[in-house]
Amino acid sequence: MPDFTPYFIKAPGELLSVPFSAATDFTVLADRCETFAETLIESNDPTLKMALCGRLNACLTLLQPTLLDPVPPHLIESLTVDILPANSPVSSLNAQSFAATVSP
Repeated sequence: MPDFTPYFIKAPGELLSVPFSAATDFTVLADRCETFAETLIESNDPTLKMALCGRLNACLTLLQPTLLDPVPPHLIESLTVDILPANSPVSSLNAQSFAATVSP
């Protein structure tokens, strides 16, 4: 049977040395945050979990001040579409039905 375990989960220790800085593009930072969080969820090693929490915190700290920045011109084409999808997951919900689903 093929092993479909993502690479980063097979070698989670390598995540601790993945470089990022304030100059790292926000899309890369967001991807790294996702990888840290996924690995954190899958890990059973308390030491690795603590280290991953630190990496996730550092990455989120760098990402947070950029949230309101405009999208860099070199990324606009990759983040936009010319034709909207026929069905949007949110378009089928109105505010009232959404509130009913999340209310206790």
